Amino acid sequence: MCASGPVRARRVSAAVAALAVSCALAAVLTSDHPWDLGVGGGSTWPAWLAAQRRLAEDLHARHVADTDSGHGIAVERPQPVAQAIRDVVERARAGQER
Repeated sequence: MCASGPVRARRVSAAVAALAVSCALAAVLTSDHPWDLGVGGGSTWPAWLAAQRRLAEDLHARHVADTDSGHGIAVERPQPVAQAIRDVVERARAGQER
């Protein structure tokens, strides 16, 4: 059975925290062309940016915020995504934590 709402949010937060402890190799890519979910009567863009920053901090990850893309970074700009993956793999092979 799938969890939803607050229960699911707590599980996701716990999973992210566990991942941060067990795996310090990561990269977070954030769109820099504003997009919005259009819910709640206000802009979700500021909250999205804050969440991306927090995710990178929690994972001790490199944060790439200069992507020249919207929400679909992998489709719009596959080169930076591929480079971020290569960087993480190279660091893992070298035994680096960050």
